[in-house]
Amino acid sequence: FDSQLNYTPEKNTLLFIEYRNKQKMKNTSCTDIYQKYLITEKNNMIRLHASYQINDDICLKNRIEYHFNYQEDEKYNSYLIYQDVLYAPKDKTYNIAFRYELFNAESGSVYAYENDVLYAFAVGSLSGKGIRTYLVGKIKLLEQIQFSGKIGFTFYDDRNEIGSGLEKIESNWKSDGKLQIVWSF
Repeated sequence: FDSQLNYTPEKNTLLFIEYRNKQKMKNTSCTDIYQKYLITEKNNMIRLHASYQINDDICLKNRIEYHFNYQEDEKYNSYLIYQDVLYAPKDKTYNIAFRYELFNAESGSVYAYENDVLYAFAVGSLSGKGIRTYLVGKIKLLEQIQFSGKIGFTFYDDRNEIGSGLEKIESNWKSDGKLQIVWSF
């Protein structure tokens, strides 16, 4: 069951509330018995989103998501809160997007689409508790050459190491970055 209610009070403003309810069958994780059996997993999500144009160059987007899931008689709560600032001057050859995001996922992960460089697609998968922030920008220097870049940081409050095996990081934060040059001819 999915439902969404949109409200547009002005031409440059969009507000919506969304609710999702999904149920699926999955194997139990109980290890006390020899044979596994199916249980019903219930996933619920409520999302509040606001997007509004401050002026011709700046757009702000806010989102609050709350997930409440039921698995094997236990309830798991997760949330995601972010603020986007998009700066795209109409008569200029550059733009910038910034995000500050708080997350807390007790079980599993929460996901949010991220702005990225041209031809790249990013959906942040955030587990645990922490902060994610990134800055992505683009500048067209000449008619044929465009530079794009993205730098992001994720800080965790609930761990002192990230990952496992050869990809293990002995810290509570990690960074990521991209640099792209597009030459059109």
